[in-house]
Amino acid sequence: MYNGVTYTDTEFSVQAPFTPTRTMYDFTLWQANDPLVHYLASDLNCIMPGRVGLLRSDLVPPILPSLNLNQVGLRYQPWGLGGQMQYVTNVDTNAYNLAYRDPLVWGSDYWNFPTGQTWNPNWLGQVHRGTPWQTIYLKSPNICEETGAIGSNIGTNTWEIWTGNTNWSDAEQSIPADDWHLAGLLTALLNTNASAAFFSINNPDPNAWAALFDGLTAVTNSSPYATIVLSSNSPAVFALGVALEAMRASQYQQEFHGVGDILATPQLTVQSPFLNWTNLYQRQYGISDAAYEAIPRQLLAQLGVPSVGTVVSANGQSTVQFTGGAGHCYVVQVSADLVHWTNLATNSPVNGQIDFTLPATTTGTRQFYRSVLWH
Repeated sequence: MYNGVTYTDTEFSVQAPFTPTRTMYDFTLWQANDPLVHYLASDLNCIMPGRVGLLRSDLVPPILPSLNLNQVGLRYQPWGLGGQMQYVTNVDTNAYNLAYRDPLVWGSDYWNFPTGQTWNPNWLGQVHRGTPWQTIYLKSPNICEETGAIGSNIGTNTWEIWTGNTNWSDAEQSIPADDWHLAGLLTALLNTNASAAFFSINNPDPNAWAALFDGLTAVTNSSPYATIVLSSNSPAVFALGVALEAMRASQYQQEFHGVGDILATPQLTVQSPFLNWTNLYQRQYGISDAAYEAIPRQLLAQLGVPSVGTVVSANGQSTVQFTGGAGHCYVVQVSADLVHWTNLATNSPVNGQIDFTLPATTTGTRQFYRSVLWH
């Protein structure tokens, strides 16, 4: 009752004069590293301390205005820019590490993509591979094998943060060193050379390798920056053959199993005897990706994988299995004396293998089998 008037309250709840509130922001920062790589959520995932998480509206000083969305993002990291990697722990912070970004590609205008090329594998190293700031990888360092100062493996963390893909089982499918196998496969598909002219990747003679290098070109970053023609008589060229033989000897069963396996040899690229790679300034500002990969991009087209045979017996039946390159035909031959050979069949490999079942009449007799590259 107020001033003689009776008022009736029909509300069962009332609002207090002051209602305290707090607004919470759950945010994620999305930024592209390489502008050409932005098709997956992980491509835009900027993994940085203080750039993701939960914020309060009454936090002082406020963080959200400091994101500087009108500026180039910290995740934009072409050659020479540290960016995001400087703020993450247990990763490689070297902005000049060619194991996960192409050297001297300072920005998008520095790409040298292939145009008007003929049907050959020489331009493979110019094709963007779909991970930030990298073309198809023909160099020897493997980022996932990189260790830190105390021996801890930092390569896998570096690759996850670099790609934005923190699911390692998925991220490892795109590591640059896997391009060695891709290069071997594409070389076979793009090669127009006669198959019979291929040089065996498991040739043990450094002199034979030196002869193969004769006439190829290499790049030197000495003054002036120039292209040089290789000679088989050069001690540096002979050293390449020795290095390849040493790398072959370190492989499983002391064999290269694919053409791309030779790319693990540092002397072909990052330790080329024709490049001044011992000078820090030259490594950062003087050697392009094309210069590093000049030798392998010519060499791959001349190499082939020898066919390796094994005999498998099961349930009284013997099968000869030969390895072979995709897109080629091989003749399976038999001999009783390793001198006179008879053709048995012509086959193309399926999943890299030829299977030939031995006739039952050969059981108990001494026979020799081989595969010969036909075309």
